[in-house]
Amino acid sequence: MLHKIINKIIQWVHEIRARKVAFATPFVIYAFFVVDWIWLLSGFMFYWVAKSIFIATYHEYQVHKWIRPKYKFIELLGWLLTAIWEQQSPYNKCRFHFLHHTFGNDPKKDPTQAKIDLTENALLYHFDLTPHASLENLPQMPDDEVDPNPMFDWFNKHWYKVFFATISIWLITLPFWTFLAFFIFPVWIWGIIYRYTDWWWHKLNNSDPNWMVFLIGTHAWHNYHHKYSNYGTDKKVKEVYLGPKPWKYFNIDFYIQKLLYKPY
Repeated sequence: MLHKIINKIIQWVHEIRARKVAFATPFVIYAFFVVDWIWLLSGFMFYWVAKSIFIATYHEYQVHKWIRPKYKFIELLGWLLTAIWEQQSPYNKCRFHFLHHTFGNDPKKDPTQAKIDLTENALLYHFDLTPHASLENLPQMPDDEVDPNPMFDWFNKHWYKVFFATISIWLITLPFWTFLAFFIFPVWIWGIIYRYTDWWWHKLNNSDPNWMVFLIGTHAWHNYHHKYSNYGTDKKVKEVYLGPKPWKYFNIDFYIQKLLYKPY
C-alpha cells in the first residue's frame, strides 16, 4: 500500500514537472509584485551557475563520459541540484538524453522530438501547454551506458525524498519570497529558455549561434554536439567541446569544468 502511494506521488511530481512553466506562471506573476527585482536576478544567476554543475554531472560525466568530478562533494552537489531543481533521478536524466542522442529524430523513441512534433504553436510550447508525447514503450538505457557508484544508486532510490525534504524545510524555515526568487522563478525562466532552445534546433532546424553561449554555455553548439559526440554520425570525440575561440572564454562551463572536474 505504501509503495503504491509513493509511486503515485512520484507520478504527480513528474506530471507537474512536465508542465512546470505553466504551473509556475501564476506564482511568478505574484513574485513580480512582492519580490525585489534584484532577488529575482539573483535567482536567475544562481540557476545559471547551478545548471552548469548538474548538467556537467549527468551529461558530460555520466552520459558522454568526457569528465568526472574532482571531488565526491561536487558529484553530491550535482545530484542534489538535479533532485531539487530538476525533480528527477540521475537515471531518468541520463536515460532521456541517451534516447535523444541515440534515436535522433525518431518521434517514437526520442521524447524531445516527439513532443515538438505534436504542435505548431511556439507560444504554447514555451509555456508547457501543448500535448505531451507518450512515454510508454520507450527503450531502456543499457546498464553499461552509466558509471554506477553508490552515490548514483542512492539518488536513484531517494531523489524524491531529497526533493520533498528540501522543499518542506525551505518553506517552514525561510520566508516565502526566497522560495519564489530562488526556486519558482529560476525554474520558470530557465524552463522557457530551454523550451526556446529545443524549438530553435529541433523545430526550426537552425544553426548554432555563438551568442547563445551567454545563456546556455557549452550547449550553444548543439548541432556540433549531436554530430561529433559519442553517438554522433561522423566521429567520436574524447573531450568536451567548449566552443571556438574567443567564444569559449565567455562560456561558464569552461571555468566550472576546469575548476571542479577532471578528464574521465
